[in-house]
Amino acid sequence: MMDFRKKGKIWVEENREKVIFALGLNLLVMILFLIFMRPFYEVNDDLMLSGLANGSMALADAHMIFLNYILGLILIPLYRICGAVSWYAILQYLVVFFSFSAVTYVTMRRLKSNAGIWISLLMLIFFGYECYIKVQFTKTASVAGIAGIFLIFYALEQKKVSFPAYFAGLILACFGVMYRWRQFFACAALMTGIGVFLLLKLREYQKQECLRRFLTYVGGFGVLLGAAIGLIMLDNHMYNTDSAWSYYREYNLARANLLDYGFPDYEENRSTYEALGINEDAFHMYVSCNFNDPEKFSLDTMKTLIGLKEKTRLSKALIVQFLKKFPLNFFQTAAFYCFLLLGFLWLLWGSHKWSGWLTVFYEICAFGAVYFYMFYRGRYLVNRVDAGLWFGACTVLIWLLQAEKAKASGQTASLLCLSAVLLNQSSMWKDWRINAGPSADLEQRAVLEEMSQDKEHLYLAKVGTISESSAYGIFDAMPKGLVSNINWLGGWETNSAGCIAALADYDVVNPFRDMINNEKVYLIDNNIKLTMRYINEFYDETAEAVKVKKVGEYQIYQIKSK
Repeated sequence: MMDFRKKGKIWVEENREKVIFALGLNLLVMILFLIFMRPFYEVNDDLMLSGLANGSMALADAHMIFLNYILGLILIPLYRICGAVSWYAILQYLVVFFSFSAVTYVTMRRLKSNAGIWISLLMLIFFGYECYIKVQFTKTASVAGIAGIFLIFYALEQKKVSFPAYFAGLILACFGVMYRWRQFFACAALMTGIGVFLLLKLREYQKQECLRRFLTYVGGFGVLLGAAIGLIMLDNHMYNTDSAWSYYREYNLARANLLDYGFPDYEENRSTYEALGINEDAFHMYVSCNFNDPEKFSLDTMKTLIGLKEKTRLSKALIVQFLKKFPLNFFQTAAFYCFLLLGFLWLLWGSHKWSGWLTVFYEICAFGAVYFYMFYRGRYLVNRVDAGLWFGACTVLIWLLQAEKAKASGQTASLLCLSAVLLNQSSMWKDWRINAGPSADLEQRAVLEEMSQDKEHLYLAKVGTISESSAYGIFDAMPKGLVSNINWLGGWETNSAGCIAALADYDVVNPFRDMINNEKVYLIDNNIKLTMRYINEFYDETAEAVKVKKVGEYQIYQIKSK
């Protein structure tokens, strides 16, 4: 037994700095997460985005709205080859897996001891859970972008640039841009902490070597910046050259401003609402996300309402308000504890020269600046955003650890990882398989599939009723055309080219108006009285809801005019 343990220890020491070891370690951790926990999409956006690529919503379309057009071009052929596979989820898992493996590889190469393994496990406990179990494309963008930049820094720091590592990092960073470019740049801003540290270290080199390294850094990241800008420009071009998609982008931006950040108060702005023809019933309809009335709730109407909202102004009072909330409220985010643990390790094993202290101070200031901007925009304490930002800050601290100091016994390392697991239980406990229910509601799926088979009718669904996001799990492939005849009265896909075309197949342009006396249209509603008050007020005062049938737990109506 002892001989076996000794041979195993020797094998680890001989192989821990190799790519295959990093891949193997990460594969093991990913498998363990999936064995003991139930993965799910943190928000329903991902499942709906997969529907754009696999053709379950309508025709497969590479315009993936929040994601880069190129990702659509990658996914659509995969679904055509085998539509029974959830390629959208698999691609995210692959990107996350290789990203974590890159961070593990660089960490072990730099620390040159078993401490690199334990620190990698510490990061994986926190962020592997966030990305393998609570899957969300914003976090995928963060991890890919940060891992890519981390790998690029490693490649450029070598005496001779490691081009394989550089190009691998460039590819990962580009995936970060494609999954969500705004999140990528927020994380990139935090990764500049490593750049500050490397620039401060240039003083240690001779003038010629100092200039060579400086130009290498500038050139290496200049290529990345050019690639990122090119991807964004290509994506914009694919929308701007199509009038329907160009209009949708403007419409969706306005929708997000109201639905994500809040409507102006009705009572305080009653006169404007009434001038726009929006009474209290209409207001409650729109606020509940059932706003797909292109006549009453047009783009111009949304712009008028956005103009009513009080603009957040940079002021001393805003700064004071921010400081009252933070950093105390950071303790609500599990990933923050990883930063604290790594901060403690930096005190033990880190670079304590003035360059190290200055870099830590810079990183704290950079995080504060990025987060204050998010606070200013009203998008703070959002886990899918915050987890990625903390991942970036943690990798900067890892870079500052010194190989000659980073020594940890097996007992100390085990205690560190156990602490990480315990600190994460506020989030993890509900996702252990013994606690978590099935990721897919099979009754809801049966209802969707029954409606889907009735292609003679269009099912208009109020938001808050039936939903494909609860009917299918992360690895379930939705059938092609599943919801091509099911259209929701709200949501970010509203007014997209595919949804407009799907409605037109049933002679519908304005759902609230065109469902009246339309034999092809059914309505799924959980508050039919509000809907009828809205229709009676604005479209037909004699209209009434007639129950047609019941599918599962859902009442199905047709709207008839007397």
